Amino acid sequence: MVTDMYSLFASTFDPSASTRQSAESRLKEASLSASFAPNLLQLIISSEGEKTVKQAAAVFFKNWVENYWIASEGEGEKLEVEQRDKQMIRDNLIKAIGAVGSFKSVRAQLLASLCTIIRADVPQRFPNIHDQIASLIQSSQSMVDMETALLVFHQLVNWRGYGPD
Repeated sequence: MVTDMYSLFASTFDPSASTRQSAESRLKEASLSASFAPNLLQLIISSEGEKTVKQAAAVFFKNWVENYWIASEGEGEKLEVEQRDKQMIRDNLIKAIGAVGSFKSVRAQLLASLCTIIRADVPQRFPNIHDQIASLIQSSQSMVDMETALLVFHQLVNWRGYGPD
């Protein structure tokens, strides 16, 4: 599925308007299926592929999280994201932020996604975010690992605020 997704994102850059529109339509349909977002995250962090395609996938991922992470009442056909998919994303998003490393434009999109997830899920459904940050700091083997931990911690602090509750 990841290879198919890559081809669809690559097709969104095609000079032919009909090819672009077809790819965008197929991506919209695919985005409503189970396991779409975890697979999209895999595409983003894979070591193969063009940076422009990964950037497009990262923007799509961020928009997907913003639109579908929190189920809204009364909005018609709103996607209900499976809890299994959400858990896979919560378990792997911080690692993905580190994996994209110095590719800052993709990292920014993933951090924005994390911010949305933090607002929706901390502390009830994402109680181990603190442990993930601490583990990343303790096991950091590079400056990218440390920078990732600090960026994630910054997102958590921004959500939590600086003062007492």
